[in-house]
Amino acid sequence: MNFNPACFYEDTYEQVDMNHISSRLPTNEEVESLKSGGFVGTESDYTKYIKVLKASGIERGAKVLDFGCSWGYGTFQLREAGFDAVGYEISPRRSQFAQHCLGIPMVSAPEQLGPIDCMFSAHVMEHLPRPQVIWELAKSILKDSGVLVAFMPNGDPIREGTPGYHASWGQIHPLMITSKFLKNCAMHYGFSAAVYSAPTVPPFVPFPDALIRNGTDGNLSVGHELCVVARRSHLVLG
Repeated sequence: MNFNPACFYEDTYEQVDMNHISSRLPTNEEVESLKSGGFVGTESDYTKYIKVLKASGIERGAKVLDFGCSWGYGTFQLREAGFDAVGYEISPRRSQFAQHCLGIPMVSAPEQLGPIDCMFSAHVMEHLPRPQVIWELAKSILKDSGVLVAFMPNGDPIREGTPGYHASWGQIHPLMITSKFLKNCAMHYGFSAAVYSAPTVPPFVPFPDALIRNGTDGNLSVGHELCVVARRSHLVLG
């Protein structure tokens, strides 16, 4: 049987992870409550991601693709922060919800978008049958000065044995993404990359703004969430 990502994220994914509002479609009342509070303090709060984008040099007005944006909660916050953000989502119901209920500009063929300033994804790469598609798309649509910023669960071997290391892997998160994989993909597709980690549970430690600005790797043992910031490089393999 062939795996159909669109069908999986249209139905199965939502049924498996109903407890998280980022996985299921919210009610109108939930949407209005989230919007009125700016999503602050919720599981869908993008404050820390927006800080990383700013530390990466992405300025207000920059063209940003939110790849795998679900029902648009993150794209909405990116736009509220001043970025010219558009969304792409493989699930038709989520894509339509983002467009009609949040007013998010959605694209159906992201490969035709560009050149853009930033390709962004939050907890998408670990779901993909072939995660290299993110790097291929970034190579195709980013400006020469463009940046790829992606977040995912921290599958780096340095965290083996820590509480929760294996908890999120399985049907919902089929892949364990490591820093070595990210660095190898970056080099292969013509990028130089730096990687960072941060906790997703208290005590919270933010992603290291100073290291991100300098393009220096962070401490990967810090927390459950992994971040890669990749910029075009003169070295291209393959």
